[in-house]
Amino acid sequence: MKISQLRLVFSALMFGCLTACGGGGSGGSPDPGSVDNVGGQNGGGTVDSPVVTDLNVLTAAELAGYRDFLSDFDQVRVAATDGSPEEFAAQPATGIVTYAGYMQLIMGNTTVSANVVGDTSLQVNLASETVTGSADGFIGVARDEFGTNRAAHYDGMITIANGVVVDNAAGTDTLGFGIDGTLDNGLNRFDISGNLVGTLYGSGAEGLHAIGSNTGVHGDMDVTIDGLDTPNEIAIATVSALKQ
Repeated sequence: MKISQLRLVFSALMFGCLTACGGGGSGGSPDPGSVDNVGGQNGGGTVDSPVVTDLNVLTAAELAGYRDFLSDFDQVRVAATDGSPEEFAAQPATGIVTYAGYMQLIMGNTTVSANVVGDTSLQVNLASETVTGSADGFIGVARDEFGTNRAAHYDGMITIANGVVVDNAAGTDTLGFGIDGTLDNGLNRFDISGNLVGTLYGSGAEGLHAIGSNTGVHGDMDVTIDGLDTPNEIAIATVSALKQ
């Protein structure tokens, strides 16, 4: 499938997920403007009582930093696919290349949803053509127990393993790797596993982008929420990173 087609499919998936899950915003990233972490005021001018929740909710100061975090994520997401897929034959024969960027996870069912972004680092071993790495520090939009969208920290880490880089039929790089881990926002636990597929971009492989979903379009993904594998789940993972 051509890159332009993949982007269209991914955009459709993102829109469908955010509509079904009730969380996040447009443009493929959580929308901090849709969360209410600090309470409001009613018409009489009195402050509403704080919502009682187990969520690891961001403070007002952390929420301001979260907006900057999402802005950087969007910039890396665009830059990671700048240029054409790298020619496999142009790779150096040895060395380890490190990529840094972000992993986005969109997960949910009819009652629980999460749209989260975390820092990720990957290492591509050019001698063995293998990929390893991890992602942590996830922050994102979640629904609290009252159905309100709120920005929260997610404890846990996602491991990237069993990755390979291969020469595809077009003579360019195709990469794939598995992810596995658990994220907990204090209210809900998400157990995530799957396989992402993608490409290295640019004449010097400056960008890396990969995607997996439970739709069967590319890669595969699975999520259990609070230990339950429920019907109508959505699970999409993307990694966007730049060479360091």
